[in-house]
Order: sequence, then C-alpha cells, then structure tokens
Amino acid sequence: MANIPHFTKYGEYVAAKHSKRKKVVLVNWNSKEGKNLLAKSEYNRFYDLANHYQQQINPFYCGVASGCTVLNALRAEHRSIPNLAGRKDSKVTYHLYNQINILNNDTDKIKPKEKIAPKNPTINCCPGLHLSELKDILDLYGTEVKLRRAEKPEKAGIKNFVKT
Repeated sequence: MANIPHFTKYGEYVAAKHSKRKKVVLVNWNSKEGKNLLAKSEYNRFYDLANHYQQQINPFYCGVASGCTVLNALRAEHRSIPNLAGRKDSKVTYHLYNQINILNNDTDKIKPKEKIAPKNPTINCCPGLHLSELKDILDLYGTEVKLRRAEKPEKAGIKNFVKT
C-alpha cells in the first residue's frame, strides 16, 4: 500500500502535496480550537448536519459516507432498507442510510463495491468515488444533484463555486 500517494499504510495518512504544514492536522469539532473555528466560519451549517454525519468505516469511503450524510440530511424518500445484518426475512427495517446499505446491485452498475474499496490496492487502481460517481449514486436515490467543480485559477474558481 505504500505506493499509493495519499497514505503510507492503513490508517496512517500523510499530508497532501499542497499542504503548507507538511503534516496531517486534525481538530476535534468539540475542542476549544474546533469550536472557535466553527464560530468563525461564514458557511457554518455544522450543527444542522452533525447528527447526520457518518465516520468513514474504510479509508476509501469518503464519498460513500458523504452520500449517506446527504441522504439522511435530506430525509430522501427511500426504499425499505434491510437491517444491518442484511437479513431479508427480518421485519425490522431502518430508515437511515449507512455505508453498508447504501451500496447495492444498482450502485454496483456505477462502480462496484470491490473497486471502491479494493482489498489489495495497487498504483493502477482508482479506489473511492469520483464526484461524478457520487452524483450518479445520489441520483439513484431520487435526489436532484447539480455537479459543480471549482475551476482554475483557484481563487476565482472557488469564489464562483461558493456563489453557485
């Protein structure tokens, strides 16, 4: 796994090339520093969404976890979701998306689970989800998604991205 640029081995991440600090910095949202950063944020919707966030269950599941957060926050109409054990004979259903039940035969047509989180990633594989693949998955669940990308030059592109 060491040949994949964004991490050295499972759970040990390195800073992105563009990082000024050249180290990974994590700030807990409920720490003093985290609360100060949230209070200063112009686009702070954290407290509206916090109960919908899902921690990634796999380093490649950023898009999958984000998709669950979106669907749960929107309270999108959804089909009966089997219980976590996947027992089809169970009468208990969940009305909450998670990183296990969001992926199914329909989403496999967009990108198979085995390619999102390969057991033995190589430099030639493309794990995780591209933004367009996440859009397609969210579309399957009845959401209306408009794909926007921040274009170059970065400053102008980001301003336009935030406006739209």
